[in-house]
Amino acid sequence: MAALGAALKAYRLQEAKKIEKPAFTVFSNKVLDAIVERSPQTAAQLLSVKGMGPQKVAMYGEGILSCCKRHAGGGGAGGAGYSASSTSSA
Repeated sequence: MAALGAALKAYRLQEAKKIEKPAFTVFSNKVLDAIVERSPQTAAQLLSVKGMGPQKVAMYGEGILSCCKRHAGGGGAGGAGYSASSTSSA
């Protein structure tokens, strides 16, 4: 979970720099947490994350899914070890 979250934060920052906007304009921390929790593997699954509409998926979906796929097998079952309590203070 921590590795996926870190990878998504790095990706978000990289994309934000490209458009010269704050990182939260790419996707918010709340959306980032939801992506980590679900670890989507397809665009359809990513679209089911609140805050990820068709335009955001078209712009950032490939990079987000790449991060999720890279970290899906890394010592866990793709986000299955993630618990909502780990972000309740966020």
